[in-house]
Amino acid sequence: MACQITVIDLVGIFPNVNQTPDQLEVTGTAQECGKVCVTVQNTLNNTTTIELTGEVDTDGNWSIVFDANNGDFNLGDFTCGSNQKIVVEARCCNDPNCGKTRPFDVLNCRPHPQDCPSVTVEVISVAPDCDTQGQRSVTLRATISGAPDPTIYEWDFGDGQNSSSEVFSNSPVEITHNYDASGPGNSSYIAELRVVFPQGCPSGSVTVDVPPCDVPPCPDRVSLEVVDDAGNIIDTENLQCLPTGNYSVNVAEPSGSNLSFFWTVDGQLQQGATGSQFNVDLIAGSSIEINVAVVQDGCPPLADSVTLTGCQQCPDRAVLEVIDSNGNVINLDDAECLPTGNYTIRVSEPANAGLNYSWSIDGQLQSGVTGNQFDYNLSESETVEISMGVQPPGCPILTDAVVLNACTCPDENIGIEVTDSDGNTVDLNNCAESGAYFMQATGDNLDDANLQWTVNGTPAGNGTQTTVNFNASSTGFCCFSQSAPATSDVKLTASSNDPNCPDREASVILTGCPSAKFCIDCWLLRLAILFFATLAAIGAAIWLCTAAVVNPVVPFTAGWAGIAAVVAPIVAIVALIIAVLILLFWWWCCKPTWCDDWMVLLWQILLSAGFVFVYFGTCPACILTLLPIGVILFGGGVGVFIWWIASCSPTLCKIFFEIGSLGLVQLVVSWLELIIGACVWFWGWLILLIWNTLLNLLGWIGTVIACRVNPNQ
Repeated sequence: MACQITVIDLVGIFPNVNQTPDQLEVTGTAQECGKVCVTVQNTLNNTTTIELTGEVDTDGNWSIVFDANNGDFNLGDFTCGSNQKIVVEARCCNDPNCGKTRPFDVLNCRPHPQDCPSVTVEVISVAPDCDTQGQRSVTLRATISGAPDPTIYEWDFGDGQNSSSEVFSNSPVEITHNYDASGPGNSSYIAELRVVFPQGCPSGSVTVDVPPCDVPPCPDRVSLEVVDDAGNIIDTENLQCLPTGNYSVNVAEPSGSNLSFFWTVDGQLQQGATGSQFNVDLIAGSSIEINVAVVQDGCPPLADSVTLTGCQQCPDRAVLEVIDSNGNVINLDDAECLPTGNYTIRVSEPANAGLNYSWSIDGQLQSGVTGNQFDYNLSESETVEISMGVQPPGCPILTDAVVLNACTCPDENIGIEVTDSDGNTVDLNNCAESGAYFMQATGDNLDDANLQWTVNGTPAGNGTQTTVNFNASSTGFCCFSQSAPATSDVKLTASSNDPNCPDREASVILTGCPSAKFCIDCWLLRLAILFFATLAAIGAAIWLCTAAVVNPVVPFTAGWAGIAAVVAPIVAIVALIIAVLILLFWWWCCKPTWCDDWMVLLWQILLSAGFVFVYFGTCPACILTLLPIGVILFGGGVGVFIWWIASCSPTLCKIFFEIGSLGLVQLVVSWLELIIGACVWFWGWLILLIWNTLLNLLGWIGTVIACRVNPNQ
């Protein structure tokens, strides 16, 4: 046989520190040749190894390793990976005519054996039981030693499934895998832990023996049982019909966790019913066919059915219930009348499905209405009878009726008739003497109304009548003889149980006969105090800054400053003395109270005086002198005003009236401020216009509205 050389493979071997090969291993076969001479050339960079000689073994195989550390080639001449142009030339050393040249486009590399980790794999546990899918869990453990950093590994479970690659951190490494054990006998798999990096390192493996699962045999039939509410099993074969009520149809056979159930009722698949039990509400006279299909994995489906028939039972009565728009059931025995609105009359008995009902209103049949409920809109003062009739199949007709009686709203034009103790009708256009007066409510539809009486805002009884003890003496006046007449406001409010009925109101005012010769209104005294206090504030402001009366643009005002320097202190002191004297007289004669008088006077004076200083403080020459005082006084007035509302809780009528009272005083003093405040003539009129308009519009319009809405205030 002639000499023949074959080059089988070229592999680069690299150290762990980098992937540049420092060795090249060439393997091949030879026939009729004892020694092989080999060189490796990299045509990309025109580098070539030295020629090495290798012995051919008895099997005709040879292997030669080029080592850069021995000078066989230069480190870096060859690179691992693809896109290479490497040529291996092998020849028989003894026969120059026998050789082989093979090119390689890829240089596959592996690490040195001493740079690879040592891997040992073992089986830790095999689960005694299988899951529902016929799989058995096996836990594997790999002990890894001498692993360089990094070391990347992955599991090959031998059943066609692999794990994801992971970076090795600690030994041992454990993992659990589910193997298919549904076959009839033992299954054997080779599980490996592969070292992905460094490349070329050996794997660790172990043989995994997986015993088969105990697969139950396929069922051959389905058995159903019917159970009533009490848990009794019903013999449906020997009963023609069943009493109405709730039943459950149970699958008695087969049983197990690996079964699936599909229920149908009269051929309709019941979505969501996937258990071994199906509940049904059986109605009298109805017949229901219930079918179930049972499926076990790997087995043919099985089915069974049962028909439940409800016995025909005639109801003995019909009952109607009335429901309001909020869903509340109305007890007509306890309700004297009903509020107007929408009501639903519903049949609570019999409640069998499929029945046709007839409805009538005051004996008039309502065609087209056949459901078990009837809607009706009850109007004011209406009384209506709604009746229902129903005839279950094979049973007598049942009827029931309800009467809806709407509440009646009180008369819109209710009134009050006043008589004195002698029974004489009182003419309210004339004054009234002190004594007892009898009030009688007049108007229609007051029998069912709630009547409430008040005198000057104080409750004075319920019902159609009340008695008022009237004291004709005056309040709110300072008199020097007998008291001036007083008034009592008597108010009647009629409300209904029907929330749709508005409240009706009527009121009368008893006015005492005047007998005093000379009286002063305490309110006017309080206005006088406020006026002179404001006048004192004007004098004090000009006293502090006489420049407020001079307008540089108006020559004739130049001499006003000298006059103001003399007159302003006198005006301030005299006005203050007058205000104090009136205050003492008001305190002595009118007996003012804290909430109704003192606090009101305090915030009115602070606001009025504060505005005076703010107004004159807008003069450029007086800003630093007057404006801070005005802001402090005005802010104090606002604070007292808020304190008064929070602590005394005055009525809206009172609040607006006192604001209007302040507006009256401001309307008077504004003319004085406008005339003497020459410094602010160009813009002062606008400030005064806005201030007086706000006070008087807010005060008096608010008073008219608030006191008209609630005259008792």
